[in-house]
Amino acid sequence: MKKSGKLFFYSIPLVLIIIAVGLYIGLKSTEPETAAVALPEPENTDEREASPSQDTPEFIELNADTVSYVLRTLARPQAYKGEVIIKRYFSGGEGSESISFFKSGDKMLFISDAENQSRKKTLIIGGQKSIAYPDSQTKTYVTTAGPYDEDCCRGFMSYDSLLSGDGCTIVDAGYDYYESDYYSGQIISVTFTGSALPYVYFCRVDLETGLPVTMDCYDGENSVYSVFCSSLELSSPEE
Repeated sequence: MKKSGKLFFYSIPLVLIIIAVGLYIGLKSTEPETAAVALPEPENTDEREASPSQDTPEFIELNADTVSYVLRTLARPQAYKGEVIIKRYFSGGEGSESISFFKSGDKMLFISDAENQSRKKTLIIGGQKSIAYPDSQTKTYVTTAGPYDEDCCRGFMSYDSLLSGDGCTIVDAGYDYYESDYYSGQIISVTFTGSALPYVYFCRVDLETGLPVTMDCYDGENSVYSVFCSSLELSSPEE
């Protein structure tokens, strides 16, 4: 009798626990089901700001209407040096001329060495241009520098009309990749005609420096002249 009484006493808590668990399960089963709600994920602001808009093109769209503006806005180096070779074609032969050029800030020096001609030096400081022929007795000519002499004195004739958009008709323009013995890189290629002479010009401009690297001039199917940059080195303004 004593043993069965103890067993009954110890079984009471167990029965109470079982009853409590049963009541809890019953109550949970009677609760209405609630639809799961997806919480919005936090935005990654760094990723959004780093990604360009789909409306922002990698390059400005290039065509006959925009190319002059694009060429004028390319960031040019403040100091560089190099050489261009000019070849002129005429009936019965051709002639060549080399022009060494140096630029540092607003100072520019161009040294021209043509076949059977006196050596010519052109110095531009600020807005003044001086032209001298050291190999002859000719006086030095001093005149006002033009806004596009940086290119014209390097032999890229008619490039000034392309930059200004005046005096030329642009036929075609586009981005391209150009590679030769002297150059390789991304370029802007432009075909245009002049107003003074019935010539067609084809020009390639380096996309990184904004400097023309080649130009070919044609009169119909005949070559009039060609210009190409045989060397180009960016330097510091102190050099």
